Amino acid sequence: MSSSPPVERTPLSRERVIAAALRLIDERGLAQLSMRRLGAELGVEAMSLYKHVANKDALLDGVRELLLSELADDAPAAGEDWTQELLAFARRYRALGRAHPEAFSLLARGADRAYVAGRASAEAGLRSLLAAGFDADTAAYALRSVVRYVLGFSLIDMAGEDAPAPLPPSELDALAREQPMVAGLMRSLGTGTEDPLFEFGLQALITGIASMGPVAR
Repeated sequence: MSSSPPVERTPLSRERVIAAALRLIDERGLAQLSMRRLGAELGVEAMSLYKHVANKDALLDGVRELLLSELADDAPAAGEDWTQELLAFARRYRALGRAHPEAFSLLARGADRAYVAGRASAEAGLRSLLAAGFDADTAAYALRSVVRYVLGFSLIDMAGEDAPAPLPPSELDALAREQPMVAGLMRSLGTGTEDPLFEFGLQALITGIASMGPVAR
């Protein structure tokens, strides 16, 4: 009687553990990530994971690094106008949130960890601003402002998926009789308006940053 050859398992590595963690978050949500569940996904006991990540915080730092590495992979060649670089970065950052909505909130938790995880992109962005003539403090505030704008906009977008039903027409009509401008604003809301709103706010932010710098473009 012949026996089947043993099934070869792919050895665990830090990269494989972190990739599996991101995949689990994408599929089930951040709240469902635990070392036990991650071990089960990889077909090992949870204790085996600690040979590759020190603890859950280290695992989450690795997920942040993996997420932000996608920004570096898609980054355009250096040398563009700093305003175009910031605009492109903001759009790629928002696209990252759309690709990984469940994991994206990790980048809003602990700004220091997120900047360390994405240090290559952050360094390049700051150097571009310094080369344009901004001082170090203004460059840091400019980059942080753009990051916060995208994070805030994206997280509100995601929260909107669980929002209550919109006001019925009868309530909106009643509001229009008392506060017609507010009613008009509310009628402008809708899923089709989010991209133009993002661009409007982003352009306003970049224009404001340019007006504060040594070079107005």
